[in-house]
Amino acid sequence: MEIRLTRPPGAVRCVLFDLDGTLVDSRRDIASALDDALEYHGIPPVGVDRLAPLVGDGVVKLIERALDLTEAPPELVSKVLPAYLEAYGRRHLESTIAYPGVHAALEGLAARGVAMGVVTNKPHGFSVSILEHLDMMRHLRVVIGGDSMPARKPSPEPLLAAIAACESDPGTSVIVGDGDTDMQAGVAARMYTVGVTYGLRSAARLREAGAGVLIDRVSDLFEVLERNGPRMTHRKTDPI
Repeated sequence: MEIRLTRPPGAVRCVLFDLDGTLVDSRRDIASALDDALEYHGIPPVGVDRLAPLVGDGVVKLIERALDLTEAPPELVSKVLPAYLEAYGRRHLESTIAYPGVHAALEGLAARGVAMGVVTNKPHGFSVSILEHLDMMRHLRVVIGGDSMPARKPSPEPLLAAIAACESDPGTSVIVGDGDTDMQAGVAARMYTVGVTYGLRSAARLREAGAGVLIDRVSDLFEVLERNGPRMTHRKTDPI
């Protein structure tokens, strides 16, 4: 039975983040690479304004949805996918930036002794490249990509693996994300779920997917986690 936690844990030892739409705004680079791949195969471009519903479930789903949107034959997935991966390899650092307040939030959590990780459905190599480029890797215990394990979000397995790497447990861990899959995986893992409204999904959709709370800025995370006076630490003996 799935249990949706409505209050943050009394002790927060681990915070896991999604990547696209949560820590970084990568829409323009994804859209540029996708359009490169589509146009190479004679398919109309999608553009950044139509991208959001396509993202969040890994690169295969991205291509499948793009082909459906452009009314292209679905059997072209096997041809468009390698073209997209090649294009994204060239373009994934062109315009991708951290959302406002992200670096300060990571610094603040680190100062409180909270272990952190990233769990994303983006391929691991691209994820690490972006995190290193934007100087976030130094704060992270673990990065799990969509190709790191047999299962990916909305399965709870990647979250549980990341929690273990952070030497924590679901009851003292939080998942922060902008997608249905983040909330669904968090609920399945029995974690507290924080949905961000500035990313790729609507507030209503995040609530429906199981968000315990919604925040409009990543800096609001501290207010949420300290609302009931919880102690944020990854070791019970660490100072606040």
